Amino acid sequence: MPLRYALRILRKNPGFTLVAIGSLAIGIGATSASFSIADVLLLRPLPVPQPGRVVAVTPAKMGAFGADSAISYPDYRDLRDNNRTFEGLVASRLWAFGFSPDATVLPKTTYGTYVSGKLFPDVGRATRVGQSFRGLGRSGSGTG
Repeated sequence: MPLRYALRILRKNPGFTLVAIGSLAIGIGATSASFSIADVLLLRPLPVPQPGRVVAVTPAKMGAFGADSAISYPDYRDLRDNNRTFEGLVASRLWAFGFSPDATVLPKTTYGTYVSGKLFPDVGRATRVGQSFRGLGRSGSGTG
């Protein structure tokens, strides 16, 4: 009985019905999108063999949302070379890259990550295509 009454009221007010259905659709879509983002960023483990053993090393003083969290390359080298705690130490930095095949055209910007040469061996993953990175830290040793 209450369902019939609700349907009759919705049929009498088509403007209200459209607004109500639109609001529900936007709410469900926004909730679904935010859960999908949270699932990917927070709930799924890292795609490495032992994700529980991966940690981030950052400076003691750090701004909001990781701002000012960069460690200089000489400091990274010192940490890596004098490390007695971790099995490996990898440097990474998110960066905006631009590329255009034509020098007269404004390049399209995309985001990527600079990483040190031992990224794949240190996280236990083999490279799939081509060879691994060449190290920049120790002249040609491939262990940067």
